[in-house]
Amino acid sequence: MIGIILVILAARGFYKLAKTYKRKNAWLFGLSGVLMYYAAAILLSTAIFILRDLIFGYAEEEIPFYLQFLSIPVAIGITYAYYKLLENQFKKKQILGDEEIIDQDIVQN
Repeated sequence: MIGIILVILAARGFYKLAKTYKRKNAWLFGLSGVLMYYAAAILLSTAIFILRDLIFGYAEEEIPFYLQFLSIPVAIGITYAYYKLLENQFKKKQILGDEEIIDQDIVQN
């Protein structure tokens, strides 16, 4: 249940970010936020399984209970870092876009 709420919140946040900076296909940014959340959780789980197999010499097929709780904050952190990265890129492109418009006015006059 918590996972579903987090996925909805991630999609909503990325969608609003894209709408704020007037990006086309804002729903794709919402989908990218959800994919980033799941990719981070899957990569963390895979890394822990591989390390556990290398260190202790065994790997179980079922997901341990602690791994589910460990993957939630890590996935949230990576998704938030991706959000900030996109936000910074959108700000830079918005500033560059404004300068291009100003330069065009000067050149035309």
